Amino acid sequence: MKKILLAGVILGLFGCVWLVIYLRGGDGQKPKWIWYSDELTKENDYAIFKKKIWILPGAKKIKIKLTGNSLYQAYWNGEYVYSGPVPNRKNLIFYDEIGIDKFKIGLNELKVLVYNPSVPENNHPMIKSGFWGEVKITYPLSWHQKYETDRSWKVGRNDEGFGMNQRFRVHDSLAFQQWFNLAKLKQTGFSSPTVIDGYVFGDYKMLKRPIPLLNQQLIKLKPKSIKCGRGRLIDMDDDYKKGTDVTEVIKQSRLKFTKDCGRADFYLLDMGKMMIGYPRFKFGFNTHKLFLVYGENTDKDGYLIVDYPIKQADAVFDVVKGDVFESMNRRAFRYLLIVNQGGFSLDQLSLDFIQVSYPVNDFSGFEILNNKRLNKVYQVAKLTLKNAMQDVYEDCPQREKTQFLGDALV
Repeated sequence: MKKILLAGVILGLFGCVWLVIYLRGGDGQKPKWIWYSDELTKENDYAIFKKKIWILPGAKKIKIKLTGNSLYQAYWNGEYVYSGPVPNRKNLIFYDEIGIDKFKIGLNELKVLVYNPSVPENNHPMIKSGFWGEVKITYPLSWHQKYETDRSWKVGRNDEGFGMNQRFRVHDSLAFQQWFNLAKLKQTGFSSPTVIDGYVFGDYKMLKRPIPLLNQQLIKLKPKSIKCGRGRLIDMDDDYKKGTDVTEVIKQSRLKFTKDCGRADFYLLDMGKMMIGYPRFKFGFNTHKLFLVYGENTDKDGYLIVDYPIKQADAVFDVVKGDVFESMNRRAFRYLLIVNQGGFSLDQLSLDFIQVSYPVNDFSGFEILNNKRLNKVYQVAKLTLKNAMQDVYEDCPQREKTQFLGDALV
């Protein structure tokens, strides 16, 4: 009996020591870079990472550190958290540190979708794929628990949940012209990742994001006005070779406005202001092909102008009711043209949007007495500056979406 009690005491002490070590971060290993394989330079590559997170009673706060090459979207217990990171460089890597406000005692799950265009053109250098992260849970008395990226995480891919505009292009390149089907990605199978730390990135510095996190909010798109119409959509498969511009289809199709919007071939939505962020549309119908064209202006007859030097559009194929389309490429638009051959009702399409903005208070007041024109110019300039404030001062959130030397001097 005494031996049994002694063994119980020893096991209890061992368990307490293990718990303290566990809450303080396990073996103290740093997060490792991981991917689904050691092939790291495939064009338009992606992977989904997930980790089960056990949270004990008494947890005070949770922070996650994330980065990836070159885009990621994070979800906690299925709820959208954040998209990032700040653009990385070859030997200078930035990570985002994000607080998790909603968590539950017991089992939680972090899931991260990482996408890497890896297309060496249009000012986008070839970047090797990879994902890096850490979850830190803080308890009373400064105890903490950590989950660092390593082989204990899970990774998966599901090509049914990823699509490229293979038969279409926008402007000169297929880079960033992709979409994910979040409904199909839920069916992904998972396995252990490949650790790629050390020999991939060489000598590099890992730094916390040097600027505040952007405000990112999942909202419903609420257009100020809606126009609709009927018309024959040119069949790209028959009439055009692979690689024809999506917007050429719109320009050469015979689309005409009508008053009856019960079931239309296209809808033109006016948001009333520029929207900047990531579209997410849930389909309530089946369709073979649907086009989404984003724009800033309409012509004198009210039709969307699609003659921009750099155009924004998406094409999705073989959609099944319940599918959820999302682009990881940030869009900027006031007008959204949705075209579906064969007609549909707009209430069959759930229009969600991850709105992105820099966390800045409204600019100080400015007014020139008795000069309405200059005051209007100032209001336009102020709105333009706010729209261009993202991770950097951008030349334009709709076009190149990058920083030039003059922008840094704003």
